[in-house]
Amino acid sequence: MVLLVSVLLLLTPVAPLQEKPADLSKEEILRKAVERWAWSDAQKFDRRYVSTVHSLDEEFDGNGAAKTHIDRVVQVVPLGEKMRGHRLLEKDGKPVSAAERKAQWDREQKAIAEEGKNKKKPGARHNSNGEDDMGFNNAMVARYNWRLVGTEVVDGRPAYVLSLEPKKDAPVHSMVDHILNKVAGKVWFDAQEFEIVRADAHLTENASILAGIVGSVKKADIFFEQARMEDGAWLMRKMNFHVDARMALVRTMREHHMEEHRDFRKVTPELIAASLKPPIS
Repeated sequence: MVLLVSVLLLLTPVAPLQEKPADLSKEEILRKAVERWAWSDAQKFDRRYVSTVHSLDEEFDGNGAAKTHIDRVVQVVPLGEKMRGHRLLEKDGKPVSAAERKAQWDREQKAIAEEGKNKKKPGARHNSNGEDDMGFNNAMVARYNWRLVGTEVVDGRPAYVLSLEPKKDAPVHSMVDHILNKVAGKVWFDAQEFEIVRADAHLTENASILAGIVGSVKKADIFFEQARMEDGAWLMRKMNFHVDARMALVRTMREHHMEEHRDFRKVTPELIAASLKPPIS
């Protein structure tokens, strides 16, 4: 028996030891992370994959009692090189009917036809003025005071852990800046590729927009996590946020949103062709 156990131990693959991350300063880590984000954004990795998404949306009244509860499982499918369809598989734990699957497919076919017409129209381009740019760039980094907390292992990969706190003199150029300038938390950066592996953030105080006329956010907590694909792409795997806000002096909003992505599939011509086939009754 002892000999048998010894042989089995020899044949069992041993997990590789985690390498200790390089001794970098917070400035070096952030610089590499900004460069990596710009590179990843240019690669458009999110267009190369589709996934199945489980989401939960809840809304609460002023006493904390649930007003709405919507639980969905949606499969994202490629309908073309850039076009995606979102097929509802389950709602509140119940699978959709065959008739609904067919109706979803019919709507997709109409959307594909409409997209084909729009491509033929000259000058049909998206115009972005950059105001909604929420990228991890130098401007974003400059809003906060950063501190290197230490290192942790996330999904078997070493990561640097940095904390952030808002600077008192952070600039305000748009409405969203009122919120960004009051965010604190932690960010985990992959020690090899400097992608954001995980982020956990919250508001440090009430954030008013235009003296509360547009609205005010009393509380907000957000957590998200990314997963690394075999080809080096990093994609969002999990997100969870709570928000307690008042909009336009009237409406109170207390909401919770959760989503988890799984079954990542790389977009290929074969997968597109399979997605365009009508559902089997």
